[in-house]
Amino acid sequence: MMRLLTILAVVISCQAIAAESLTADEQRMADWIDAHTADAIALLKETVDIPSGTLNQKGVRGVGDVMRRELDAIGLETEWIEMPVEMNRAGHLFGRKDGSGKKFLLIGHLDTVFEIEDGSRPFTSDDDIARGHGVSDMKSGNIVIVYALRALREIGALDGIPISVAYIGDEEDFGSPVAVSRKDLIEAGKWADIALGFEEAVFLDD
Repeated sequence: MMRLLTILAVVISCQAIAAESLTADEQRMADWIDAHTADAIALLKETVDIPSGTLNQKGVRGVGDVMRRELDAIGLETEWIEMPVEMNRAGHLFGRKDGSGKKFLLIGHLDTVFEIEDGSRPFTSDDDIARGHGVSDMKSGNIVIVYALRALREIGALDGIPISVAYIGDEEDFGSPVAVSRKDLIEAGKWADIALGFEEAVFLDD
């Protein structure tokens, strides 16, 4: 079985890797990702079109519902972790899968810096550029997690790997006290042998 780190690296950067450098399993993953790019972009659009500033609890939960649907379909056991009402935060989504060997924590977040008063900016794309609130920070990274796991499952490499996926609901403006808002992420970090964050914020001049 291929190592998860290698597979994730292939999924994240498969467009930049020369085909002759890939193993047979890596090439199968790269081909599967290429064949499902339109589906991944459609999922990105679905989440970007849900405004989810940190204080927009309904929006954060809405994005969480979409990601929960995707993790459930992969076979992870999902849980929405509520925050105390007085914190004014929606909560977090976790997905978990048991297994043996190295334990992996994959981290994303559901909220954006754009609150309701900032208006909406739905998803648009032209050529290779996507725009919209949260496209880069970090709804695209959330989608990468899903499609990395789906590609792993496609080649039969997901079985038996212990994985926890953390989609944080208040990354941009964490709730107080932090001991409460980050309790579950800290516990997941202690559980994991390897933690990978999938945020890569890129800003382009319009």
